[in-house]
Amino acid sequence: MKKINKVSIIILSIMLILGIAGATIVFAATDPGLGASATFSIVAQTAITGTGTISGNVGINSTGAGISTLTAGDVGGTIYSTDGMSPGLATLDSAVQTNLSTANDNITAQGSTASIGPALDGLALTTGVYDIGAGRLNGGVLTLDGPGVYILRASSDLISSGSINLINGARACDVYWKVNTLATINGSSFVGTIIAGTGVHFGSGVVLNGRALALGGDVTLINNTISGPTCVPSTSTSSASSSSSDGRVFSTATLRVVKLVINDNGGLAIPSNFMINIAGTNVSSSSFAGSASGVDVTLNTGSYEVTEINLPGYSQSSSVGCSGTIVNGETKTCTIIKMILHQLLPALP
Repeated sequence: MKKINKVSIIILSIMLILGIAGATIVFAATDPGLGASATFSIVAQTAITGTGTISGNVGINSTGAGISTLTAGDVGGTIYSTDGMSPGLATLDSAVQTNLSTANDNITAQGSTASIGPALDGLALTTGVYDIGAGRLNGGVLTLDGPGVYILRASSDLISSGSINLINGARACDVYWKVNTLATINGSSFVGTIIAGTGVHFGSGVVLNGRALALGGDVTLINNTISGPTCVPSTSTSSASSSSSDGRVFSTATLRVVKLVINDNGGLAIPSNFMINIAGTNVSSSSFAGSASGVDVTLNTGSYEVTEINLPGYSQSSSVGCSGTIVNGETKTCTIIKMILHQLLPALP
């Protein structure tokens, strides 16, 4: 027994020295998945008041009469209501509200990385799930540092008059704010998808690179611009966007193209032997050599198609993400696989 106790003490001592015992578990944030609500810049339950420039869809889980001032000309997408009446003639799918509620529940269930705040001014955060209490950004800057998902959960309301700085690969489309009650956004700019329990209210001229989604209550606008959220890494809150001829703002989406080659029958080709071509609007790189690790390109909302120049002896299969329609802030992956049909006699250059 004494021998066993001595062994146990030695093992415990080693664990303490190496820091194994009592190690802190850090929870990584995961995307909550907005589903049908992902294409919406605004979702409200009772009313949408005021006006602005809105890049995506707008939905009210009530009659169209609940939308005052905002017109179809202000909206890059479509205006939806439960009765499909003016100012939009489209009927809101119940899946939008259902998916939004599911995303909110997903955020609630995620393990916390840390409790911070409520004052967020001057903080620099890496990816994770942060509980911020009654969150406040009092005119300062909150920095989000590095690629990955950021979730900030306010236990009551959120008030901001500051701004968000995205650095080292942080992206607006990966930032989520869960606000149990009212989100009040003042200042000049803000970043991320806001999911609020009782409404989202904007101050005059605020630019949001994200979404304003109210589980309950209203969304109020005062000459605001809501676009994105962009998926292009940025060093500031003014992420890249483009404008149509009528002045509406359309933020970019991201398409990752992965090229795989299977040479199980004597083939010699490698991914870079195949040239990839992308047809779409404002594609950042419309032609490039294939890569097994993937190449990210940005493009505007709309239809797109990925094609490639074939080599003799290879057959091609492409994933569903290689053509179709992409929306603001969305990320899609196109995977193109080439398989050798028969042995290639000439060597490739």
